[in-house]
Amino acid sequence: MPKYIIIILVSSLTMLSCKNTSQTKEQNPKWDKIMLRMDLQSIDLYSDKDTIYSNTWRYQDSMAESGAIWHLQTKEKKHSIFLDSATKDSIYAIVMDIIRHPVFTKPSVSCYAGNISICVQSDHTQLCCKYASVGNWTTVSASTQKLYDILHKKIYVSAQ
Repeated sequence: MPKYIIIILVSSLTMLSCKNTSQTKEQNPKWDKIMLRMDLQSIDLYSDKDTIYSNTWRYQDSMAESGAIWHLQTKEKKHSIFLDSATKDSIYAIVMDIIRHPVFTKPSVSCYAGNISICVQSDHTQLCCKYASVGNWTTVSASTQKLYDILHKKIYVSAQ
């Protein structure tokens, strides 16, 4: 009889510890990188670094002899800005809200103006939400506005 009680007790403790582990993973998910890509800017944020990396550029049209127009990247600027862990956590929460609750926009802007791709990468998995031809991407939802506000306090952020 005591053997059965010990087996039941050990099994119960094992099941409870497994349940606790999954709750901890849900509360503190693992992520490696957050990537924002706009037409004229890229922003990268790494979970293991306290720096936000921004790369901005401009395009210049060049006419080839064949009549084709080429967009040449010019005036590239790279920035690295310190970012505290509380701000990183806020950015991650907002980005995940944007990805989990996408807004399907009705109006569109001509010439594909106002594009943004928002991605979270963890190991070999990437979750993304992309808004194309929306004009000012910060006005798509309250979450995109919050993301812009947090980032804009630290660095220049392209709204289109």
